[in-house]
Amino acid sequence: MSSFGISSMNLSLIAIDRYFAIIKPLSLFYRHNKKKLLIVLEILIWILSIAITSPYLRYSGVNRHAPTICDFPVITPSISFYIIFSASIYIIPDIIITIVYTRILTFQWSYNRPGFRTGNQLRIDNTRRKKFVKML
Repeated sequence: MSSFGISSMNLSLIAIDRYFAIIKPLSLFYRHNKKKLLIVLEILIWILSIAITSPYLRYSGVNRHAPTICDFPVITPSISFYIIFSASIYIIPDIIITIVYTRILTFQWSYNRPGFRTGNQLRIDNTRRKKFVKML
């Protein structure tokens, strides 16, 4: 359970890293503090994911009819709140990834290189832009 949360949060961290690499490559704060920032955020992701998903060990049990399936034997309001809260560990990173990649795509589509370009150079730029968007 926590490994899925860690994976989804790591994907959102990768998306944010790509955002800075593509849209703001000359940001001094990010360039100078990138390594420290990524290490601290990675440790925070692990701690947060384990802290949120560890109460599952206390509340979950084995299903009586199918002993290979884990289930919540009694669902109380506090457990239902916990289920909703832990679902946010998956929803929030997905929203972050969607927003960041949308901003990257809109930046790439609206970016114009400075200087004069011929018709052939414009076609090459459009081809490269399409390949880049497919890669994302």
